[in-house]
Amino acid sequence: MKVLLPFVCVVLFVAFTTADSVEDSADGTELSLEKRQTCPTLTLPCPNMLALCANIRQAINDGKPTLLHRITNLSAIKKNKRLSQCGGVAADGACTRYPFAMTREGGTGAATTRVPQGENGFLRTAVFTFYETNSIGNGGCFNVVLGTWPIEREIGKV
Repeated sequence: MKVLLPFVCVVLFVAFTTADSVEDSADGTELSLEKRQTCPTLTLPCPNMLALCANIRQAINDGKPTLLHRITNLSAIKKNKRLSQCGGVAADGACTRYPFAMTREGGTGAATTRVPQGENGFLRTAVFTFYETNSIGNGGCFNVVLGTWPIEREIGKV
């Protein structure tokens, strides 16, 4: 019994920490366990994107999600951009959105602001490199975290 108890504890711990939901089926005859999907974390190098990170920080503080899901359909991305346009004249700045237009959570209600073109380009490069490095395809999830280190010290860890 002393040997069996630790084994049972480990099995129960693993079962309950990896289950996304434990629910009875509609007819009450079946119990289902959905595995949680591990979502990699995109840590944004904020010292390299001050205006952009300020917008994201405010959006997160206002309740926008940090767990996002990539979309690859260009029509859906364009629609999200249309639904979340920046006001004012473009000047030399770029419109940035959070949640990003290239995510399922983007579009209506996204926090928008104008940022320097360089910051927006830097973000785009960082995000696409992150997608490729972590094999995030259509519907793939990822977390967003605001970092504090300069990108030069962490090349390849974006």
